[in-house]
Amino acid sequence: MAEFALDIKPIVRPLADKDTEEIKAIMTRRHQVREMITAERNRLYLSNTAVKPSIEEHIEWMKNQLKDIDKNLEDQIKKSPIWKEKDALLRSVPGVGKITSITLMGSLPELGKTKPQRDRCVSGRSASQQRQWHNARKAYHFRWPC
Repeated sequence: MAEFALDIKPIVRPLADKDTEEIKAIMTRRHQVREMITAERNRLYLSNTAVKPSIEEHIEWMKNQLKDIDKNLEDQIKKSPIWKEKDALLRSVPGVGKITSITLMGSLPELGKTKPQRDRCVSGRSASQQRQWHNARKAYHFRWPC
């Protein structure tokens, strides 16, 4: 097994810190609540008028839970200068808002700590997409978009 590791030379990744784990847990819960709201909305559409008030009440309660979760996420970011800086940098990109920024920081905490080529690999850009970008960059003198 040691020889295998020497042959493939795996990338050393640091363990997630406490703050990252908390953000991931809160984001997971946020995703679960969003799914439950969607499920209740689907039930509301097909439900009998006798149960609609109950479902609507439950949807409102879950929306309030979602607001609390979002507030909790913002508080987690505000308490750390490093997270604040990462959040500000990500939000400076057009189209990246609060939730996208938090999702990226929680899901891909190594972003910004590695080479841009590695960040693309971690974020899911395939090798063929990388080659396409590389060829386009050479043909049109583009810089990497990351």
